[in-house]
Amino acid sequence: MNHYDFYLTTLEQLLAQGILNKSMKILVVCGASADKKMLLKAGFERVTISNVDSRQVAKEYEPYKWCFQDCEDLSYSNETFDFGIVHSGLHHCASPHKGLLELFRVCKKGILVFEPKNNPLVRLGVKLSFGQECSSGSR
Repeated sequence: MNHYDFYLTTLEQLLAQGILNKSMKILVVCGASADKKMLLKAGFERVTISNVDSRQVAKEYEPYKWCFQDCEDLSYSNETFDFGIVHSGLHHCASPHKGLLELFRVCKKGILVFEPKNNPLVRLGVKLSFGQECSSGSR
């Protein structure tokens, strides 16, 4: 299973378990077209995808919203979103833990982190059962 299949399967399992629902207000940080594709396949309706890449064009993310946001310093008020998602983006941050704290601040129900880069933060999350390992195939 590659990490995109893992992404979609995880969303589908969380929907089936009632942890997520398709009408939740979702914020994606460090977002890209793959996020749009997976969230559309899973049927999510209210999604904002953000990134610091100024070359991104909002129209490419329709029907979802796109905005320029630094995940380490989000402009949103506390608990603006129900759930947050970051896929393969935290390792690009100067301070990944600050990005996580910002997601916790703006999301009232929880966050979902997919981080394929093997680093101490990811290993700790797996060890504490906050995460699980996924064998990554070729992209």
